[in-house]
Amino acid sequence: MRYTVLLCVLALGSCYVQRSNSVQTKPPKTIVRPNNYVDFLEEGEKVIDYGYNYMKSQDPLGTTIYRVFYPEKQLLTEYCEYHDLGLVEKHGQYRSYTDTGKLSEKGSYYNGYKEGVWESWSIDGRKFRGSYINNRKEGEWITTDTLGNRTIENFIEGMLDGEAITYDSMNVVKPEEGLKKGFVLAMPYLAQFESIENLEERQQLSQKQMLTQLYRNLKYPAKAREEGVEGMAIMQFVIDKEGKLTKPRAIKGICEPIEKACLDVLQYLGPWNPGTEDGKAVDVQYTLPIRFKLQ
Repeated sequence: MRYTVLLCVLALGSCYVQRSNSVQTKPPKTIVRPNNYVDFLEEGEKVIDYGYNYMKSQDPLGTTIYRVFYPEKQLLTEYCEYHDLGLVEKHGQYRSYTDTGKLSEKGSYYNGYKEGVWESWSIDGRKFRGSYINNRKEGEWITTDTLGNRTIENFIEGMLDGEAITYDSMNVVKPEEGLKKGFVLAMPYLAQFESIENLEERQQLSQKQMLTQLYRNLKYPAKAREEGVEGMAIMQFVIDKEGKLTKPRAIKGICEPIEKACLDVLQYLGPWNPGTEDGKAVDVQYTLPIRFKLQ
């Protein structure tokens, strides 16, 4: 069995933790370069500005469209419509994509607020669908997993109303699933904390030390700094049954220099002891978001 863990966000080049997964870009230095993104323009759009990883345009109705790309792959990773050329207020369609081109979120903004139906897809394949009113969840929200099980929650003005109900793929209500008697799941931990018996304390110390190792060894790539690139990179890896870090990959790399820096730094993590279930070693998959923000 494989378990999945989402780690807390590591903010590089910033003194605070940022949760947004939106990729943003500061104005780069003036560089004469061809616009590699003109093929993404729709009929009637005119280019207002472009750079290493973005293009700003305006459609015939005056809507400003801002697109963000993984530049080396010329792959669209974010599309957002705005009221204004200054990109102050989102208004209109929004879409984001993974580095493989897979849609990860879509919906609409109205005067800067999420409005209407939104859909998103998690890294582990779950789908979320529901409505917003004035940037707050409203009404029925449905989460569907890869097996077809659906969890339904009801929201009123952004607050959960009542309990969630889960249905299986045959639309039958599933009973609450507690941990089986005697079940013990211990997450992977850094070998230096092996002598600590308290599982929670050992896990907290391991996570803190892991983030310290990342801070110490991860540098903001010079190319990304020069081009003013910011955003959230998302890395994924597995601590296997032998305690080895395996299968490192980028879910969202932002650009080639940042993706390479993130993948390279994973080699500094460890050494690990594996996670266990009922005393037996298991694979545990980690997802690590890392925010790059210029000061």
